[in-house]
Amino acid sequence: MAPKRKRTSGTTYQVFLSFRGPDTRQGFTDVLYWALTEAGIRVFRDNEDIRDGEDIGEEILTAIEESRIFVPIFSTNYAS
Repeated sequence: MAPKRKRTSGTTYQVFLSFRGPDTRQGFTDVLYWALTEAGIRVFRDNEDIRDGEDIGEEILTAIEESRIFVPIFSTNYAS
């Protein structure tokens, strides 16, 4: 079992990008992620910030709670 992350005070991320699957990961989401990051915005994107063996559910929930903005990116496979 992976150790729990210590909660930090304040906002860890400014933007949480919510998406699913390869249909957006290497396309629109990737372009948006890099544009925001290059503008100095702290962005959470699951393939970038969750390491192997970590509890994905808890990690994502913590990132959502500590983000100022939640951006859902809908695609054909988002809800599948």
